[in-house]
Amino acid sequence: MRKMLQQVKWILFVRGGINVSMGVYNTPDPQKQLDEAAAQLRRDVLTKVRLTAARMRLEHPAAIEVPWRGCSRPVQPARQVLGVDPLELNGTVGEFAQACRGLPLHQMVALGDPGTGKTVLAVELVRDMAGRPEPGDPVPVLMSLSSWRRAVKMPDWILRQIRQASPDLMDQQRFGTDAAAKLFADGRVMPVLDGLDELPDDLHSEAVRAIDEIIHSGCWLLVTCRATEYETAYGTGAHLTRAAVVELDEVKAEPGIGYLERANGDSDRRWTPVFEAMRRDPECALSRTLTSPLMLYLARTAYEEKSTDPGELLSQEAYPTREAIEEGLVKRYLPAVYGKTSLGSYPAEQAMRYLRLIARQMRRDGTVDFAWWQINAPITGPLVGLMYGAVWGFFCMSCSVQPSESSPGSLRQP
Repeated sequence: MRKMLQQVKWILFVRGGINVSMGVYNTPDPQKQLDEAAAQLRRDVLTKVRLTAARMRLEHPAAIEVPWRGCSRPVQPARQVLGVDPLELNGTVGEFAQACRGLPLHQMVALGDPGTGKTVLAVELVRDMAGRPEPGDPVPVLMSLSSWRRAVKMPDWILRQIRQASPDLMDQQRFGTDAAAKLFADGRVMPVLDGLDELPDDLHSEAVRAIDEIIHSGCWLLVTCRATEYETAYGTGAHLTRAAVVELDEVKAEPGIGYLERANGDSDRRWTPVFEAMRRDPECALSRTLTSPLMLYLARTAYEEKSTDPGELLSQEAYPTREAIEEGLVKRYLPAVYGKTSLGSYPAEQAMRYLRLIARQMRRDGTVDFAWWQINAPITGPLVGLMYGAVWGFFCMSCSVQPSESSPGSLRQP
């Protein structure tokens, strides 16, 4: 009998339930479990966001430093609530995490027009706070709001996103019961809700109200949205009552030139005529076009090959307006990235037809959320799955820019 008891004790000790020396049950320390769960979540978030940043080419060679400032639109909460004057807030994308840390309530809304870099800002904030955390920082978790629907309560949806970001949190032996819910309730998770405007129009106001109801004063928050859509929701009485609202600004000529210079190297002189023209006339069509991160990214990628000539963008005959330059960059983009893939069995023209088909279907479905795994068509499915990695950066940065049905390169902003 004594031998059997010793064996049982040893088994329970191995499983973490018995202290052999004391002969008593060891109760797990809930605080320690929560600390370990937060550390696991941070590791998993950092791993994923680094991969996302790599796919978006944010480090090739560096992210575009998009400026932002306090929003002057009539969408700000009361200054007495925020504890700061939101109109005095300003900085660049690289300074956004520090700005959020400095706010008394640590809640922000980032507005911007299509192509201004809202998703990039969200990714950079997550990468900064997860990779270089400061004392008191929660774990930022990037969540795409486009997948939320009213059939799922907002708290349940957020918890689902946290669990998807770190499936290991489901290990009850390590982290206790429902670690995700405990982390969120304790204010140790920062929801980074990207793409409020990507929801159907009738859900904008409802989503804002649902978010505001569950985000308590101790919870950090970032929401990104197009400016017009958020202002419209505000007009219905829906707004985030404790979040300072900032707006992404245009990239000025010199920072844009600096980005292209860093991307192409010192020995590449193909861009020299373009840079000279932009410096000579900051209000010319090309200078005005290259004020958004999206267009800078397209220009860099479209003319990455040394055999191309970006100087052609200065042609008044071929590119007389900003719209013509934008259309030309979009038309050049797909062949530029397509040529770097191994999809030799699919001509670029055929790929463009497939992408136009997908764009039309997305428009009919009323969505700008590009989810290639949901495409089941026998023709487009395999191609899009293979092409996804090649065009990831473009779709991440330009989910609001879609080709029209009549032209593969024209821009439409629904």
